[in-house]
This record gives sequence, C-alpha cells and structure tokens, in this order.
Amino acid sequence: LNLSLLLDLNAVSKYTEIATDIENRIIDLCNLPVEEAQRHNEDYRVIGIGIMGLHDHLVYNKMVYTKSREYVENLMEVIQFSSLSKSNSMSIEQNKKYKYFHGSEYSKGVICGKDKEWFKNNNTYYGKDKWLELIEKIQKTGLLNGSLNNIPPNTRTSLVCGTTSSFLPTFSKFFIDKNGNASVPIVPKYLDRDTFWYYQENKN
Repeated sequence: LNLSLLLDLNAVSKYTEIATDIENRIIDLCNLPVEEAQRHNEDYRVIGIGIMGLHDHLVYNKMVYTKSREYVENLMEVIQFSSLSKSNSMSIEQNKKYKYFHGSEYSKGVICGKDKEWFKNNNTYYGKDKWLELIEKIQKTGLLNGSLNNIPPNTRTSLVCGTTSSFLPTFSKFFIDKNGNASVPIVPKYLDRDTFWYYQENKN
C-alpha cells in the first residue's frame, strides 16, 4: 500500500480490501516450481500486505513522525481490520477456509496475538464491539488466508515509486541515489516551504 497516495484512513481501508482480494487471486494463478512451496501456498494461502510512504502520508497530514504514534497505531489497525474482514468475506463467498484454519489461533478467537478479553478491556480505533463482532464471525465462518500482513523490504521499490520506504522516516531531505546506471537526486514527495520541518531526517 503506497500510503503517500492513500491520504486518509477511509482510503487506506478501501485499498487494503482491494489488495487482499488481488493478492489472494494471485495464489490461484501461480504454479511454483518447488512442490513444497506450491503445497504451502495452497494449504495456507499466505498473502503479505505491507506499506510504504508512511512518512510522506504523515507529512501530507501535517503530522510529525516522532509524535504520531496514536495515529499510526490507528492506521495499522485499519489495515489489520480491513484485511481480516475481507478475507473473512471471501471465505464466506467461496465457502472455504485455508486448510489449517481449524485449530489455529484465529479459530480460538485470537487476533494479532490478542484474545477477546483484550479487546473488551482496551480502547481501539474501531471500538470493542466491532472487533468482537469480527472475531466471532471469523470463528464461525473462517478465513481464506492464513496470514495477511507483513513488513516489506521495499527500499528500492519505494525509490521507484517516489516515496519513503516502508514505515521508515525519510533518510534525508535531499540525497543522490547511485546505482549501476545513473545517479538520481531524491527529494521527499511533499517537500515544500510549508512542510520542510515536518520531514525529520534519519541518517543514523
């Protein structure tokens, strides 16, 4: 998910669902040359929705990277909730679950390492009622995918897309990226007079 283009939580939710659907379809289109890998694909239906452009997203919304923890937690919750909800909906539509759903943490009502009691006793962006409803629905009707989200190593991809890498802050307000073919000047996507100080550099 290129968060530098998805500039509010509604957009993040919408495109998380689309990405979940697309990545799930890719599983059925792939024929892997290694038998064990193909079997793992079919049995667990693992997909990996990750992010890039978090720092650009925050700057666009006039937020400082080091002071945006609550917002970022909400954003990640939106991605988690939306991907789980979509995988559950696809499971219902196709009347199937990933092979090892029964006996999994999901089937026991554990989501993101947290059980129902945690959601009852902690504040979240969606609130306990929505989460408990989704957890119970997943327990009853299943998930199509055994894993949904990851942290992608997308430094090169993010440079091509003109945004910041993964969840990381920008390296510098200006630097030269050198590769075998050329030297390319890199400037953050939303850098201008108004946003200059929102871009906190991370050169450590």
